[in-house]
Amino acid sequence: MHCTRYGQGQYTYPPIEYGLSYSVEKSLCYSDSLMSPYHPRMKSLLININERRQSKVSINIP
Repeated sequence: MHCTRYGQGQYTYPPIEYGLSYSVEKSLCYSDSLMSPYHPRMKSLLININERRQSKVSINIP
């Protein structure tokens, strides 16, 4: 069994495009199409966070 790491290669079916130009949250690994459509304010929340911070949120995993 081959498991693709989250954010590495094609990890969705059907394959989707992802990257900075496809993302409201400016994620390198996470496409906006993966956000829950049941949370209608999620995109505007992410836009507001990025505008206030004036930079990307940095999450470091050890």
